[in-house]
Amino acid sequence: MDLVRGIPRFHRGPVETRQVRFIQYDSGEFGYLVYMPSKPQLIPCLRYDNAPAAIDFLCKAFGFRKHVVYADPNDPTIVHHAQLVLGEAMIMLGSARRDPKMEKYHLRTAKEAGGVTVCICAVLEDSTIEAHFAQAQAGGAEIVTELHANEGYPGRSYNARDLEGNNWDFGTYDPWAVEGAG
Repeated sequence: MDLVRGIPRFHRGPVETRQVRFIQYDSGEFGYLVYMPSKPQLIPCLRYDNAPAAIDFLCKAFGFRKHVVYADPNDPTIVHHAQLVLGEAMIMLGSARRDPKMEKYHLRTAKEAGGVTVCICAVLEDSTIEAHFAQAQAGGAEIVTELHANEGYPGRSYNARDLEGNNWDFGTYDPWAVEGAG
C-alpha cells in the first residue's frame, strides 16, 4: 500500500466530491486524494420543555427534517430521543425531564439556565440563505439579527431564536473552507 505521510491511498476513480488534493506518493508517483463528506463527529444535543412542539418548529421554521423520533409509547408528549437533519448536519434533542436519572447530567433548557448557553451555527449555501431567512420568519422564529454581511470576515448570516430561546446562527461562512487566513 502506498502511503503519503501515513495516509492510505484512496480511490482513484471518478466520484462526486467536495475536495480533491493532488499529491505525490512516497514512490514518486502523482495522484490525488479524495476527501469524501463524512458524518460529523460532534452533534449538538438540546433539551426542550415541549420537545414535540420544538421538533415541529425546527422543521417548519428552519427546514430540519425528522431522521428519527423516539416518543414515549405511553405519553407521546415525552420524547426520549430525536434526531433532526439539515443538509449533512444533525442535531439531537429530547424532552427536559426532572427525574433523578436525568439530574446527574445537569442539563437545563435555555429558559431554566436564564439565558442562552450555546449558539448553534449552521452553514448554508449562499444561493439558499434568503429563502431560509424567509422560511424562518414565516415559521415564527424570533429574528435577533436580520440577514446581513458578516463584519470582519466573509459571508452573510442571520441569527434567530427558537420557540424556547435557543440561539441559532445561519450563515454562508464555511469555517472548514479556510485555514490560516486573517
